[in-house]
Amino acid sequence: KLNKSGINDVSIVCDAEQQEICNVVAHLKGQNPAAAAVVLGAHLDHLGREKKKVFAGADDNASGVAVVLEVARQLNKQAGMRNLDVVFFDGEESGRLGSVSYIKNQTPSTIHSMVNLDTVGRLADGKPLLVLDGDSASEWVHVARGVGFTTNVAVELAPNGGGASDQRSFNDAGIAAIQLFSGPNTDYHQ
Repeated sequence: KLNKSGINDVSIVCDAEQQEICNVVAHLKGQNPAAAAVVLGAHLDHLGREKKKVFAGADDNASGVAVVLEVARQLNKQAGMRNLDVVFFDGEESGRLGSVSYIKNQTPSTIHSMVNLDTVGRLADGKPLLVLDGDSASEWVHVARGVGFTTNVAVELAPNGGGASDQRSFNDAGIAAIQLFSGPNTDYHQ
């Protein structure tokens, strides 16, 4: 899908120690290649089967993957100021293994910030888009307000996200990162 959208610098990067953990990474070059990159991510894995019950995973996290694909396709049409790394993380459901591996193999100073889309498919009318870990940078409050204003979608900035998704791996490394989340629903993981 990334190659069909014109994004050609795509690779599968497996962890050196845990070869079964592999992320899909695409690089979009910015106008200022020396500037630290922004990471846009979502996780590919889902619960699959547990105790003979099938968890299809559309809410967690096919919705995030779909949005990241479309955003990357649109952003690829015109280079932004910064480089953009589009990353589909493996192993989120197993303790954020893919994002931990990604961070482990980066120089933190080369990453400006990270936006994680995890479970974004159920934004009902009037329900706010949750911006989790909004306290990781003072700028996030302004970004959230701007998004709400320009899209006419209610946005709620939450100071922390509980550490459950891939943005936490970036925050733990001292990188400002948020998660966009449409909130819990009765079909979660279903």
